[in-house]
Amino acid sequence: MRFFKKKGETSTIRMVKNDAGDRDYGLVGTVADLLAAKVFDFCECEKPKEQVWAFVPVDKINMVCFTDTRAEACFALED
Repeated sequence: MRFFKKKGETSTIRMVKNDAGDRDYGLVGTVADLLAAKVFDFCECEKPKEQVWAFVPVDKINMVCFTDTRAEACFALED
C-alpha cells in the first residue's frame, strides 16, 4: 500500500492506495487532524486526539478503525 498527500499538506492525513496507485482504500490520519479537516464532525477519545490514529475506508464510512499507530490503522489492508 502507498500513502499520498495533497501538495503542501502539513497534517498527518494521507490518502491510502494500492501499490499501483489506481485503487483508493480511504484516508488515514490522527483524529485531531481529521477533525480539523472536517472529515469527522465529532469524536470522543480517552487519549489525546493527537495520539489516536483513524482509518476511514472509502466504501464503508461506518467501519472506521481507531488505533495507536498509522500502521495498526491500516493493518486490515495488508495482503
